[in-house]
Amino acid sequence: MGRSRGPVQGHCEATELELTCTLHEQISAVAAARFRNGHYQDTVMHAYKAVEHRVQNLLGSREVGDKLMSAAVGQVPPAITVTRSTGHSLHSEQIGMRDLFKGAMQALRNPRAHEKCKAAASGP
Repeated sequence: MGRSRGPVQGHCEATELELTCTLHEQISAVAAARFRNGHYQDTVMHAYKAVEHRVQNLLGSREVGDKLMSAAVGQVPPAITVTRSTGHSLHSEQIGMRDLFKGAMQALRNPRAHEKCKAAASGP
């Protein structure tokens, strides 16, 4: 026979999720309205395209995706500083940020930019 365990600690139920955050103005310009209108996939793609465009401008580069992010934060010293650590933690954090930005471009931005839009796929 199973035992009743009662309520699970730390469990919460929500009917609506509210998230408030401040975004860089270039991301907000392309993503806020899309997000409010429920176009989440489109929001992610355009937000990462804005990040990519900003990094291109900062570097004066035409590279894209993971190559761009490697050039921006994968060098020693990095072309763009996105870390806060100093000393022994600096290198580790820099590698982590490089991998995070490269991974985001490969896993989130790139597939969204190359797949057919669901609205367009269903067609008129």
